[in-house]
Amino acid sequence: MHPISKAIAVSFCALALMGCSGSGGNESMTPEEDVRQTATLVGSAARSQTGAFGRQAVDISGTVTLVTSGTSETLEFSISDAFSTLTDVDGPNSWGELTDGEVTLVLGRTNNPFEMNIAEDNEYVFIFQLEDDAITSLSNSVGVFGFGTQLADVPTQGFARYLGNASIVMENVNDGSNSVVLPDAQSTVVARSAESVVDVEINHSGISAISGDLMAPPIDALVVQGMLIDGNGFSGGELTMFLDGEVVDTVGPGAIESANGHFFGFDDDNQIPDEVGGVIISADGTSSVVVMFVAD
Repeated sequence: MHPISKAIAVSFCALALMGCSGSGGNESMTPEEDVRQTATLVGSAARSQTGAFGRQAVDISGTVTLVTSGTSETLEFSISDAFSTLTDVDGPNSWGELTDGEVTLVLGRTNNPFEMNIAEDNEYVFIFQLEDDAITSLSNSVGVFGFGTQLADVPTQGFARYLGNASIVMENVNDGSNSVVLPDAQSTVVARSAESVVDVEINHSGISAISGDLMAPPIDALVVQGMLIDGNGFSGGELTMFLDGEVVDTVGPGAIESANGHFFGFDDDNQIPDEVGGVIISADGTSSVVVMFVAD
């Protein structure tokens, strides 16, 4: 990771994820005294397409600028995807929210049912939730974003394995009424750089709360094989879901599958991207399986 993004990442963590309020800068300082450092953001979002359950994995991109005025620091954000654009020049508030009055993005956490237990030592990738008041069918979009690996730092040879966390949310599966939330799943991401592909495996064991009752979830693992690397992102691949080692068709034959992820930061010691994250979706307009994953 280049130093400019490293400095901004530290401030990002301090201001956004620790719940500190953006100061908005020192208005007594003249513009000539301000120091501005900008880094690009990339990420993956699970966006609604047709009501509450028709979700699709899409790219999210933007910039974050660290503005230093004397001893005061604030963050300015510009974030967009194919449907919404958010510009916030005041930085996150004490709740970790960015907003322009219409579009709101919550940093570092997602609300029920899209809960996720993310490791606290991630430096470059963060989870988020976005709501757009102007497009109600696109509300409650969730995903991961952060400081993408510089394109020159993405390997073209070698093999890397990343271990981390994942959240699985199954909406209206099996009997058409229940939702299953698994916020503490595990993720394994393998980057086969020489072949320009990424494989993702998600595993979960145990019981889950479904409509107030404890029962076994309808899947305990899923695998996406052959996601194609393009720049610092990867997408596509073939999704397979499992229960007790057997392949299961949880959503149905009409499901549309999509997967999207990115490399984040850079590990100087191993000369590979430091972290990975993304979303995996299988949806048919009524039922869906939505996965968020982060690993390092």
